[in-house]
Amino acid sequence: MHYPDAVIAVIFNRQGRTTAYDHRFDRNRVGNLRRHWKIPSFQENPQAAGDLLTIKQAAAALSVAPSTIQMPPLALGISTRLTAGGK
Repeated sequence: MHYPDAVIAVIFNRQGRTTAYDHRFDRNRVGNLRRHWKIPSFQENPQAAGDLLTIKQAAAALSVAPSTIQMPPLALGISTRLTAGGK
């Protein structure tokens, strides 16, 4: 599995690992190690078809303002689904 640098830093710190100078790990230190050893960075998977989007994500994907997405969905020909707590 692949993880972002910040998650790796948390894992290292929980394991009690420190740097050569006895510093705790953070996102930058993990990133510097990764780049030094030429380890590729974490890349999020693109959203699969059918995944839910927030209004901001949908607006960015369509290159429109979020207010356009908030228009009555039927007027735009978009099907919607109400979710609990924006999840």
